[in-house]
Amino acid sequence: MGENSHIDEMLNQLHSNDLKYRQQAIDALSTHNVFEIASASLNELLIASVDSDDGMRASVAAALGKKADRGAVAVLTQRLTLDEAPKVRLRAARALGEINDPVALPALEVAFLRGDKDLSSEAALAIRRIGNADAANILINALSHANAFIRRSAAMQVGNLGDLTVIPTLEEALQDKEASVSIAA
Repeated sequence: MGENSHIDEMLNQLHSNDLKYRQQAIDALSTHNVFEIASASLNELLIASVDSDDGMRASVAAALGKKADRGAVAVLTQRLTLDEAPKVRLRAARALGEINDPVALPALEVAFLRGDKDLSSEAALAIRRIGNADAANILINALSHANAFIRRSAAMQVGNLGDLTVIPTLEEALQDKEASVSIAA
């Protein structure tokens, strides 16, 4: 009973008017690994994902990733594609990679090809973590993108797929005119 009342207290703090208490609740829920116990926590986190504070939204995205519940994919893809705060989009991409649901691939592909270095890197990593044939195709197709940074990120992640059939593709990337791409391949 003591553990559940502590969890209930943290969930109630998510609704506090005080940002400090909301942030403490997210930190406690995500660092103490109590998500398996609190079945209601997903709904509470989904509600908190639209908080007015971008730091709070970023923390919620990270917590949803740690929870690794596919029920959070729609909210995280929304944060990835629509949130104005770069740190929220970055945390959402990371969380989607942790959840590992192919449903997120279209949003991750858009984020990857957007060209923002940090977000592109994180989205490419998330795509590779999903690792199915569609994910591999996104990364392989990005090897011919006009942006060298995207080609470099793609080469790094294609090389980490663990699929021997991509070796000829990586051999082609070794010939890229941009040194950072050929080195990554």
